Amino acid sequence: STDFAWKGLRTIIRALPLIQGNPHLVVVGPGTPQSYLSEAEPAVRNRISFLGFQNVIEDCYRGADVFVFPSCRESFGLSVLEAMASGLPVVCTRGLGVEDILEEGKNALLLNDCTDTKELADKVNTLTTAGGRDMGIAARRTAEAHAWPAIAARVRQVYESCLRR
Repeated sequence: STDFAWKGLRTIIRALPLIQGNPHLVVVGPGTPQSYLSEAEPAVRNRISFLGFQNVIEDCYRGADVFVFPSCRESFGLSVLEAMASGLPVVCTRGLGVEDILEEGKNALLLNDCTDTKELADKVNTLTTAGGRDMGIAARRTAEAHAWPAIAARVRQVYESCLRR
Protein backbone atom coordinates (compact mmCIF):
# COMPACT_ATOMS: atom_id res chain seq x y z
CA SER A 1 0.00 0.00 0.00
CA THR A 2 1.12 3.52 -0.61
CA ASP A 3 -1.43 4.94 1.83
CA PHE A 4 -1.88 2.96 5.03
CA ALA A 5 -4.59 5.35 6.27
CA TRP A 6 -6.91 4.67 3.31
CA LYS A 7 -6.23 0.95 3.45
CA GLY A 8 -7.57 0.72 7.00
CA LEU A 9 -4.36 -0.13 8.82
CA ARG A 10 -5.48 1.64 12.00
CA THR A 11 -8.62 -0.48 12.04
CA ILE A 12 -6.62 -3.69 11.72
CA ILE A 13 -4.16 -2.67 14.44
CA ARG A 14 -6.97 -1.67 16.80
CA ALA A 15 -8.77 -4.96 16.11
CA LEU A 16 -5.67 -7.09 16.73
CA PRO A 17 -6.21 -7.46 20.51
CA LEU A 18 -9.75 -8.72 19.81
CA ILE A 19 -8.66 -11.46 17.41
CA GLN A 20 -8.33 -14.91 18.95
CA GLY A 21 -5.12 -16.90 18.95
CA ASN A 22 -2.53 -14.12 19.18
CA PRO A 23 -2.25 -13.57 15.43
CA HIS A 24 0.70 -11.86 13.80
CA LEU A 25 -0.07 -8.92 11.50
CA VAL A 26 2.18 -8.59 8.46
CA VAL A 27 1.95 -5.30 6.59
CA VAL A 28 3.39 -5.15 3.08
CA GLY A 29 3.98 -2.01 1.06
CA PRO A 30 5.88 1.26 1.22
CA GLY A 31 4.88 3.60 3.99
CA THR A 32 5.83 5.01 7.36
CA PRO A 33 4.93 2.46 10.02
CA GLN A 34 6.26 4.23 13.13
CA SER A 35 3.10 6.20 13.93
CA TYR A 36 0.97 3.10 13.52
CA LEU A 37 3.15 1.03 15.81
CA SER A 38 3.08 3.72 18.48
CA GLU A 39 -0.75 3.68 18.38
CA ALA A 40 -0.92 -0.10 18.88
CA GLU A 41 -1.61 -1.49 22.33
CA PRO A 42 1.71 -2.45 23.94
CA ALA A 43 0.59 -6.09 24.23
CA VAL A 44 0.33 -6.46 20.44
CA ARG A 45 3.23 -4.35 19.18
CA ASN A 46 5.53 -7.37 18.99
CA ARG A 47 2.93 -9.11 16.79
CA ILE A 48 3.11 -6.50 14.01
CA SER A 49 5.71 -6.61 11.24
CA PHE A 50 6.18 -4.03 8.50
CA LEU A 51 7.96 -5.61 5.54
CA GLY A 52 7.97 -2.60 3.21
CA PHE A 53 7.82 -3.09 -0.55
CA GLN A 54 8.17 -6.73 -1.66
CA ASN A 55 9.16 -7.85 -5.15
CA VAL A 56 7.75 -11.35 -4.66
CA ILE A 57 4.38 -10.74 -3.02
CA GLU A 58 3.35 -14.37 -3.52
CA ASP A 59 5.70 -15.39 -0.69
CA CYS A 60 3.81 -13.08 1.65
CA TYR A 61 0.45 -14.55 0.66
CA ARG A 62 1.79 -18.10 1.12
CA GLY A 63 2.69 -17.30 4.72
CA ALA A 64 -0.75 -15.89 5.56
CA ASP A 65 -3.91 -17.49 6.92
CA VAL A 66 -6.31 -14.63 6.13
CA PHE A 67 -6.15 -11.49 3.97
CA VAL A 68 -7.71 -8.42 5.59
CA PHE A 69 -8.51 -5.35 3.50
CA PRO A 70 -10.66 -2.84 5.43
CA SER A 71 -9.98 -0.07 2.93
CA CYS A 72 -12.28 2.94 3.15
CA ARG A 73 -11.94 3.70 -0.56
CA GLU A 74 -10.48 1.75 -3.42
CA SER A 75 -11.32 1.57 -7.09
CA PHE A 76 -10.79 -2.20 -7.23
CA GLY A 77 -8.19 -3.61 -4.86
CA LEU A 78 -6.02 -5.86 -7.01
CA SER A 79 -4.31 -7.15 -3.86
CA VAL A 80 -7.63 -8.76 -2.87
CA LEU A 81 -7.71 -10.71 -6.14
CA GLU A 82 -4.04 -11.67 -5.69
CA ALA A 83 -4.75 -12.97 -2.18
CA MET A 84 -7.74 -14.91 -3.47
CA ALA A 85 -5.57 -16.44 -6.19
CA SER A 86 -3.28 -17.62 -3.41
CA GLY A 87 -6.22 -19.41 -1.78
CA LEU A 88 -6.67 -17.00 1.11
CA PRO A 89 -10.03 -16.27 2.67
CA VAL A 90 -10.67 -12.52 2.50
CA VAL A 91 -12.19 -9.92 4.81
CA CYS A 92 -12.94 -6.81 2.77
CA THR A 93 -15.04 -3.66 3.05
CA ARG A 94 -18.35 -3.42 1.18
CA GLY A 95 -18.60 -0.78 -1.51
CA LEU A 96 -15.17 -1.27 -3.08
CA GLY A 97 -14.92 -2.18 -6.75
CA VAL A 98 -13.74 -5.69 -5.92
CA GLU A 99 -17.08 -6.37 -4.23
CA ASP A 100 -18.46 -7.18 -7.69
CA ILE A 101 -16.65 -10.54 -7.59
CA LEU A 102 -17.12 -11.24 -3.87
CA GLU A 103 -19.93 -13.29 -2.39
CA GLU A 104 -20.58 -12.85 1.32
CA GLY A 105 -19.99 -16.08 3.16
CA LYS A 106 -18.84 -17.95 0.07
CA ASN A 107 -15.49 -16.47 -1.05
CA ALA A 108 -15.21 -13.54 1.37
CA LEU A 109 -16.60 -11.88 4.46
CA LEU A 110 -17.63 -8.27 3.95
CA LEU A 111 -17.37 -5.41 6.43
CA ASN A 112 -20.16 -2.85 6.58
CA ASP A 113 -17.89 -0.22 8.18
CA CYS A 114 -14.20 0.12 7.37
CA THR A 115 -13.53 1.58 10.83
CA ASP A 116 -15.43 -0.97 12.96
CA THR A 117 -12.74 -2.89 14.85
CA LYS A 118 -15.18 -5.27 16.54
CA GLU A 119 -16.80 -6.24 13.23
CA LEU A 120 -13.38 -6.81 11.69
CA ALA A 121 -12.20 -8.95 14.61
CA ASP A 122 -15.45 -10.97 14.55
CA LYS A 123 -15.03 -11.69 10.82
CA VAL A 124 -11.39 -12.75 11.22
CA ASN A 125 -12.31 -14.90 14.22
CA THR A 126 -15.00 -16.58 12.09
CA LEU A 127 -12.41 -17.46 9.44
CA THR A 128 -9.83 -18.76 11.86
CA THR A 129 -12.27 -20.93 13.82
CA ALA A 130 -14.43 -22.38 11.04
CA GLY A 131 -14.89 -22.13 7.32
CA GLY A 132 -11.69 -20.34 6.43
CA ARG A 133 -10.28 -23.24 4.42
CA ASP A 134 -13.44 -23.72 2.35
CA MET A 135 -13.72 -19.99 1.77
CA GLY A 136 -10.08 -19.90 0.62
CA ILE A 137 -10.79 -22.65 -1.92
CA ALA A 138 -13.83 -20.73 -3.21
CA ALA A 139 -11.75 -17.54 -3.34
CA ARG A 140 -9.15 -19.27 -5.49
CA ARG A 141 -11.83 -20.47 -7.92
CA THR A 142 -13.17 -16.92 -8.19
CA ALA A 143 -9.69 -15.55 -8.86
CA GLU A 144 -9.05 -18.17 -11.54
CA ALA A 145 -12.22 -17.05 -13.33
CA HIS A 146 -10.79 -13.50 -13.34
CA ALA A 147 -7.22 -14.35 -14.39
CA TRP A 148 -5.83 -12.62 -17.46
CA PRO A 149 -6.34 -15.59 -19.83
CA ALA A 150 -10.02 -15.80 -18.85
CA ILE A 151 -10.49 -12.05 -19.25
CA ALA A 152 -8.72 -12.09 -22.63
CA ALA A 153 -10.99 -14.90 -23.83
CA ARG A 154 -14.10 -12.94 -22.80
CA VAL A 155 -12.85 -9.78 -24.53
CA ARG A 156 -12.14 -11.78 -27.66
CA GLN A 157 -15.69 -13.18 -27.59
CA VAL A 158 -17.08 -9.64 -27.38
CA TYR A 159 -14.97 -8.50 -30.35
CA GLU A 160 -15.94 -11.54 -32.41
CA SER A 161 -19.60 -10.96 -31.59
CA CYS A 162 -19.31 -7.34 -32.76
CA LEU A 163 -17.60 -8.37 -35.98
CA ARG A 164 -20.43 -10.80 -36.81
CA ARG A 165 -23.03 -8.04 -36.66
